[in-house]
Amino acid sequence: MLHHTKAAAAVLAIGLAAAGIAGCHNDDNAPATTTNTTNPDGRVTVTKTVHPTDVARSNLNKATDKAKKDVDDLRKDANDTLKDVRDNFRETVTVTETPAP
Repeated sequence: MLHHTKAAAAVLAIGLAAAGIAGCHNDDNAPATTTNTTNPDGRVTVTKTVHPTDVARSNLNKATDKAKKDVDDLRKDANDTLKDVRDNFRETVTVTETPAP
């Protein structure tokens, strides 16, 4: 059941990130801007405004990378489980011949 939950979470994350890209409007196509503000104490504050599609695309890439890792982990778990089943099957199935009376 845990495997199904991980897979479903990965698909959901990708879907939400893709929906974020699809939900961006054409009027949001303003370029990213960076503003530097010098504070009275001399420190500089940098404020960066990014396009919503860039944020959504970044989220999609992160979700896709995580999903790939989750799938690899699930594949490894499945292979380990299959190996355990095969090993246990070999251990439990024994043939004993007894001489005829």
